[in-house]
Amino acid sequence: MNPWTDLDEVCDLVWSEIEAGASDPSHIFRTPTFATTGGKQPQVRTVVLRAADRQERHLIFHTDRRTGKTDDIRSGGRIAWHVWDPERSIQIRLQGDASIHTSDDVADGMWASEPAANLAHYLKSEAPGTGVSAPNDGLPGHLSSHEWSEDDVAAGRSNFAVVRTVIDQIDALHLLRGNHQRAVFAWNAGEKRFDGTWIIP
Repeated sequence: MNPWTDLDEVCDLVWSEIEAGASDPSHIFRTPTFATTGGKQPQVRTVVLRAADRQERHLIFHTDRRTGKTDDIRSGGRIAWHVWDPERSIQIRLQGDASIHTSDDVADGMWASEPAANLAHYLKSEAPGTGVSAPNDGLPGHLSSHEWSEDDVAAGRSNFAVVRTVIDQIDALHLLRGNHQRAVFAWNAGEKRFDGTWIIP
């Protein structure tokens, strides 16, 4: 990959790659790391990026509303994202404010857009993280190997949540041999744009 020379092009690269990760299941940025703080402890998880939109500055994934990450967000919505491309040696970190959507148009739209098989996880009667006596996915036994339909997963809707992050900070690092490069961007609300600057990696 060529050296970075223009801040606007770097910002464009960040968003184009993230949007590609949301739309292409094979893209390296499809499964970023999502970080919260809760109970004074940092927590990181790999999530599946379901939607990204540069104009709205948002990244979206869905989760069980009973998980610890939703508790963390409710107690303080500031979060961080991290993605790494080993082939191009690019690291992208993003920060923003997260919100949880369970019973609104955001959640309804995501639920309707997902294949039934992706929603089966929300049929668990016990919350993720509940202790069990042996390895167990928590799904009802009669549904373990099932061809899912919308009717099959409908009962899981009450456990479904969408996490939406509005990004306001970007940190992009390019580990280029002999010339590591790093750029940071902050959202300028007045000008409706990301302002960037080069910094020492």
